[in-house]
Formats: sequence, structure tokens, C-alpha cells
Amino acid sequence: VPGENCVGSARTCPGTLLDLLIKPSGKYFPGGSSGLFGEVGSISTAVGSTAVLDLHLVERVGADDLEVKPKMLMLKFFDVSDGVTLEVDGYDQVFLSAESQLQVQEESSKAPKGPKTAKIAAGAPSAGAPKDPMSLSPLQEMQSVAVLFKDTGHARVTFTNRIGVGHNLLFAGKACFRGDCLVSACGRGEDAVDCVMQTWAEWAPCDASCGRGQRVRSRKVQSLNSHGGRPCHVTLSEMKPCESQVCAQACLPRNCSWGNWGEWGACDKCGGQMKRFRHVAETSRCGGQNC
Repeated sequence: VPGENCVGSARTCPGTLLDLLIKPSGKYFPGGSSGLFGEVGSISTAVGSTAVLDLHLVERVGADDLEVKPKMLMLKFFDVSDGVTLEVDGYDQVFLSAESQLQVQEESSKAPKGPKTAKIAAGAPSAGAPKDPMSLSPLQEMQSVAVLFKDTGHARVTFTNRIGVGHNLLFAGKACFRGDCLVSACGRGEDAVDCVMQTWAEWAPCDASCGRGQRVRSRKVQSLNSHGGRPCHVTLSEMKPCESQVCAQACLPRNCSWGNWGEWGACDKCGGQMKRFRHVAETSRCGGQNC
């Protein structure tokens, strides 16, 4: 959390370091498969189980964890796909992409301005886990949901994966102590840097010496995006057909073949002979047997 007099990027300002403390209950395995890869949190749970997780934003003072209360807390959950159900309590708003594959069922408390509960589910197969919460593919964005909490540093999430489905809870979060978390809701900061591609290389030669083949050209990423910049969701290679010259027909051995016999002729004399004839239908070629 940067200090009050911070000017410019919060990453360069002195301030207070906060942690997101997770208090699990239920069948939860905090061992080797949990932790962080990149900036996406990953929590492993038992197959066919339900885990109730309490997330607390805390400041560590000595041996104590003091809970802090930001103006807004935004949690984003990724790879919500077939066989997975999320339930969140006490939130303010839920945000989905315009082409989201998720279904959200909301229930409000009977008390005025009471806490709300949302159940989030999906039926589509997984698009895969993102490596960076700021750089999702369009399909990964369709399987993500952002949940906003106001005036609290605590969130409770119930994560269920049905029997036969092994799935981690994947998430990221940001806390806003001043300003508005809804500004740049997609995570793009003021210091965002977009991904930049190199120009296309020249087309490679045709991969066939004769007949139809294909030519390929490729390009590479010049610099990756950062701080919420736009990722490069583009093709890295292109192909097009080519034909340099007509191939000569392969010469396969073929034997000589005879046509059918004609009818017998008349006897040439008393005690003589009758004759019949046949003709070559196709001569031999390429080393085939002669007639």
C-alpha cells in the first residue's frame, strides 16, 4: 500500500506490505500443489469435495496478523469450467465478460441491504489456467469472474468440484484504499505496456520440389505486455499453397497384354488346318514382361 504522498507509479513508492491470508476449512491440501505460479494463486482441493475458504487482507506486525479494511477489494477467479461451482457471500457486484460462458444465480438477504450470495457455475470444458491475471486469452476471459467487495478485507468463497473432476481454485486480487477499483476494471493500469510483435519474416521456399506444397512464414513476440497491457492474441505463423512445377508421372512396370481370340476360320483343305487370331491389346512398358 503506497503512502499518502505517493506520486507516479505505486510500485516505486514506499508503503506498507500486506498479505492475503487464507484460512481453509474442509478437505484442503496446502501442500505441494498449492501456492503461486506467476501472479495467479492456486489452491488444490480433493476431487469431489467442497472447501470453504476465508480470505483475509492482513498487515503482519511482528507475530500478529492485523486485518485491514480497504475501500474496495476485487477478487477474480479463473478457469471456472465444467464440474466446478463457486459460491461467494457478502459481495457488492459480480462482473462477467460480454461473452461469458458462466451462469450466475444471485440471492439477496431478506433484511434491507443485507449480504448477497452468488452461485457461479459453468458447463463448458476448461480453456486452461492463465499464467498472468492481466493477460487472458478471449476464451479464458469467458471462464473468469470478478467479484467486488466494499469496505472489507475479508471474503468467503465456497469451492466445489464434483466427483471425477480434479480442479484447482485459481484466483488473483487487488485492494483499493483510495481511488476506485472499478476504474480500469479489466486490470489495465496507467503504466500499462502492450505486447509488441515483430514484423513477418519472408515466405519460406515451397516445401515440395514438384506438385502442390506449402510455404510458411512466421513472426515472434518482440516484447511481452506488462502491468495490464494488451496481450498478443495473434497467430505466429501463416501458410499458403504453392506449386513449383508439374511432377513427372512415376513409371511403374506394366506387362504386355493380349486381346481376346477371334473366331476359328474355315479349314484350308481336306486334312488341313483352321486358324484363329488375337492381337496385342497393350505393349509392355517400364521393364514389364513382353508378350
